[in-house]
Amino acid sequence: MKNNELIILLSLAKSTLKDKQEGLITSEEANKVFLQIKQKLQELDDDVSKGIMDKLISRIEF
Repeated sequence: MKNNELIILLSLAKSTLKDKQEGLITSEEANKVFLQIKQKLQELDDDVSKGIMDKLISRIEF
């Protein structure tokens, strides 16, 4: 179950980054999505969320 949720969250993060880079959504909208992803990851496992979110945050262009 946890792996499926992580795959879904990763897919959502990738599509959000792509949409932001293509100008389909604003940085503010992307940040809201990433905050929700971060909250869900923290619910799943604090150790997992730190590693994944560190990678995601490093890719986000503010």
